[in-house]
Amino acid sequence: MKLKLLLPLLLSGAMPVYGQVNLSGMVPESADSLQKCKIRYFSPGRGGMNRVWDFSKKLGSKESSQVMFMKDSTGMVSVIETFKNSYYRTTPDTLVLLGSETALEKRAYVDDKISKRFPLVYGDSISMPFRCEGMYCGNHPFRELGVTTIKVDAMGAIVLAENDTVDHVRRVHTIDSYSICMDILSLVNDANKGLNKTGMQIVYRRTGSDVNSYDLDVVR
Repeated sequence: MKLKLLLPLLLSGAMPVYGQVNLSGMVPESADSLQKCKIRYFSPGRGGMNRVWDFSKKLGSKESSQVMFMKDSTGMVSVIETFKNSYYRTTPDTLVLLGSETALEKRAYVDDKISKRFPLVYGDSISMPFRCEGMYCGNHPFRELGVTTIKVDAMGAIVLAENDTVDHVRRVHTIDSYSICMDILSLVNDANKGLNKTGMQIVYRRTGSDVNSYDLDVVR
């Protein structure tokens, strides 16, 4: 089974556009790369069958960056972008997120966080819980608990530059519902320059539903 990353459509700001990389087909100690181009946001539209996603006039952006994909001897796949590194492992039918890091935070998923499941057909929906232990700014630990829901909500075709059309495309909608807990006593101490010495643990919680992405995957 081939695990491929194809045209992630993010729902805020500019959208990054990729090609595809066969992650499961990468041999250990190998690397691959793609150019990541930004395009102006447009609505992904409603779900259903026989949909058309037209990128023919949206792929001319000159703003791009390189994304590296590297697989080590243990089978872990590192996806290295300009401001973020993400780490995955693959099974015959699943792409699992192990963790990620940016300049501000590091995340490690104690319970596997599903990123992709193969094969999926139109109408399929799966939900999996996850738990993340993280560190913000090097000394502020936090914990995130949530559920990832993945649903194939549309089928159709992609129109690329020069009207080249890719058929048999499924749209995979991913949503994370989560809560975050952070011990912010150290943040208070930072703000008060050490004046708050009560020893009281202050816990910050946020609950939300964050739409991660609409991904367009080619059915092979």
